[in-house]
Amino acid sequence: MPFFIIGSVLLPLNWRIICTRVVAVFNLLLLWNAIYRIRLLTGMIQLFRTLGLGENPSFQLSDWLNKPMIHFLGSIFLPFLFLVPTIRHSQWASLLMHFFVLSYFVWTSQDAIQIFVAIGYVVSLFAATFSSLWLLKKLPFQNIQSNG
Repeated sequence: MPFFIIGSVLLPLNWRIICTRVVAVFNLLLLWNAIYRIRLLTGMIQLFRTLGLGENPSFQLSDWLNKPMIHFLGSIFLPFLFLVPTIRHSQWASLLMHFFVLSYFVWTSQDAIQIFVAIGYVVSLFAATFSSLWLLKKLPFQNIQSNG
């Protein structure tokens, strides 16, 4: 992903347009991932409350605020900054956000079938998101008329 962000700055115009569109789609996918994580987090909170684990009198906030938890919460809430137009159109903000979020993910599967299924899932999700943005005319450079 960072290669597309760097390519959107350094490559010739035709490739820059493609890279910028790919970055825009991945930024939207980060936002959808954040919404999905919020849903998972609320489900876990509901489960803890149902089991009675959330009402512990010895609960300390410092027990939960460690580096992985802060990183998890940052990967949930920071993608919502892409709703602000000035941040959404900044390649530097995209680069920093993708490095931050991608450093959280760890590839845990070594099974070849699961790897190909995951790649197929990501490609189909990317294609659906790209086509939705294209149909809604929300992709960068989509309003520029070609002189050809």
